[in-house]
Amino acid sequence: MYVHPKGSQARVLLTSVFGPYAQDDDFGSRRVNPMELYHNQVTRAQGSFSLRMFHRSWGIMMIQENISAPSTLLDFPTREAFAKELTAHHYDIVGISSIIVNIGKVREMCQMARRLSPGSTIVVGGHVSAIPDIEHMIDADHIVRGDGIAWMRGFLGEDVSAPIRHPHITSGFDVRTMGIKVPAQAGSTAATVIPSVGCPLGCNFCTTSAFFGGKGKFLNFYQTGEELFDVMCEMESSMKVRSFFIMDENFLLYRRRAMELLDRMKAKGKAWALYVFSSANAINKYTMRELVELGISWIWMGLESKRSGYAKLQGHDTMALTKELRQHGIKLLGSTIIGLEHHTPKTSPMRSSMPCLMRRISISLCSILRCPGLHFTKKCRRGACCSTSTWPIFMDSTSSTSSTPPFRVTTPIGFWSRLSGATSSATARACIVSAAPPCKAGSAIRMIRILAYANDLSGKSAR
Repeated sequence: MYVHPKGSQARVLLTSVFGPYAQDDDFGSRRVNPMELYHNQVTRAQGSFSLRMFHRSWGIMMIQENISAPSTLLDFPTREAFAKELTAHHYDIVGISSIIVNIGKVREMCQMARRLSPGSTIVVGGHVSAIPDIEHMIDADHIVRGDGIAWMRGFLGEDVSAPIRHPHITSGFDVRTMGIKVPAQAGSTAATVIPSVGCPLGCNFCTTSAFFGGKGKFLNFYQTGEELFDVMCEMESSMKVRSFFIMDENFLLYRRRAMELLDRMKAKGKAWALYVFSSANAINKYTMRELVELGISWIWMGLESKRSGYAKLQGHDTMALTKELRQHGIKLLGSTIIGLEHHTPKTSPMRSSMPCLMRRISISLCSILRCPGLHFTKKCRRGACCSTSTWPIFMDSTSSTSSTPPFRVTTPIGFWSRLSGATSSATARACIVSAAPPCKAGSAIRMIRILAYANDLSGKSAR
């Protein structure tokens, strides 16, 4: 690959997009992109009781920790702070990381970098890079998809295969509820550990899996339990923590590494608490004793319908598994997708076992989106997913193939036009996702009813 002329002597600026966030302005929308993971996805139905917190930009923290070039990191900067940094210091490389919905801010930041630091090489990465033809939407020199650590090391002429150094990451900060900040003692918040990225199961709705290669592919930063144990011991000593949020799409899927970690924990007398993501088929690789000894305290588990055909659920009784995990003191957050191909009012997860599960565990309900790069999105391009044209975020459809008057799903397409720099609604829509296939109004109304029913039930469960 091309190496920067200054190599590892190049000065690097890494930054997330500028704030303010979740605002109804030229760069955002409170409805399209609500702020905060838990408030947006898990506890939003709980009103003022919703759990609120922020998370750092872990990707650029990992990149900074794993390059030897002199670097500066801006996380959650204002537009003014970004401009000041560009003019106060010379940077050979400006790296901007973003999610898809913030494409407008990326576009603006590229323009600012060109104007204020014309000699800088502009690099853009993160999920925003999955947008088709993004090269024609922003003024960047390089678009990085997938592993940003290896790419940046290669660009700086450094050893791509060098061991991964893990930064000190606190899993969340500024925790609050009912408008009151929750007091936090030193070491009481879990440290974040990132053993792997991607997931070989490759569910067709999963953007993180698709971003790192999709089905059958993943990237291990730490191959063995021994390596992982050393990272956690260092964090325990430096950060004074005894709990870890394991940011891995399916941590328990790699049983050998997990059991090696358990062996080291037993040998050194470590009693840590681990918060993990995992699937039913991975959890069932372990006995309850092994899970408890490993310190598994909380699991975020996918609970999509068996009708979906996902291998992670085949042959596994999630109701029984949920009950057994809770009996052993393991908390669960069940995640399900609304709007898969087979969903109707009768087959919606809200009509099956989900209401029963809601009385036992926390639930995350998400409507599927046709995000760039997904296998699901590719099927939609071929017209194979009629119901997906109802989703209100990446879509603006007024077409209908029935005699029913066109059914319109409210979408701020003008918002997407501004972000992408497109000159028409149709162009903006094509920039963000593939054009929606024609759909019957009845399909749209049916799926909106499913979502309304899901929201109603989630609200009742919270109350």
